[in-house]
Amino acid sequence: MASQFLNDEWGWNGWFLLTAALLTLNGIVLTLVLDRYTVESNTSLGVAGLLKKLPAMLVESQLRWLYLATLTVMCGFVGITTAMQLVGPAGLDSDPSRLLLLRAATLPVCVAVPLTSRLLGSISAKRRVAVAMASGAVALAALSLNFGLVWVGICLAALTCAVAVTAPALIEAIGVAGARARGVATALYGFAMFAGASVGPLIATQLAHIGFTTIAYALASLMAIGTLCAAKGLSSKPTSVNSSS
Repeated sequence: MASQFLNDEWGWNGWFLLTAALLTLNGIVLTLVLDRYTVESNTSLGVAGLLKKLPAMLVESQLRWLYLATLTVMCGFVGITTAMQLVGPAGLDSDPSRLLLLRAATLPVCVAVPLTSRLLGSISAKRRVAVAMASGAVALAALSLNFGLVWVGICLAALTCAVAVTAPALIEAIGVAGARARGVATALYGFAMFAGASVGPLIATQLAHIGFTTIAYALASLMAIGTLCAAKGLSSKPTSVNSSS
């Protein structure tokens, strides 16, 4: 939202300069804050040893399925918002102000989900991931039905809610599966999440000539597959990679 709003004033590169400055400031603040704490490591492997565990994490049965599921989460979300800009329904592709309004409409969802963290925490990560990802797939498919701007807003809000619930639940599940190598496992989660966010726009761009409906169904299918991958990963038992620290 901020980048779309500032684009007219600063140009496309202004947002990159602003976020670069904010990230630099964030890094300084975190350094000052974290230096006050002593972090006890639960492994004697060191950085080199942890890096050597990366390939094992990618082939470990439970984590592999969870990383595949992670790929589809932001792939669907970023992919569909890109499609809205390119060939969106309800005139979104020709009126940027409508897209800005839709994005603003999802803000209450972004605020509400963290406020319900205690309630969500009482539900198992397996159930949260399964229900949220399945709901996200349904929301993506429903976006293909062009019932007007209000309908698109409802579906986009539902998708935002699904992503906001899924992401922390996947982090929890991957952290548990990573055991003593939790840091490495979580780092790969971040990679998978952003890789999916990069693939989503590519899918939308390549299918733009076919139309928004096809893109919505394609992304919904990917998230449905991701739901199955998550279910497989959460029902699998971790292998010996975690005990070989």
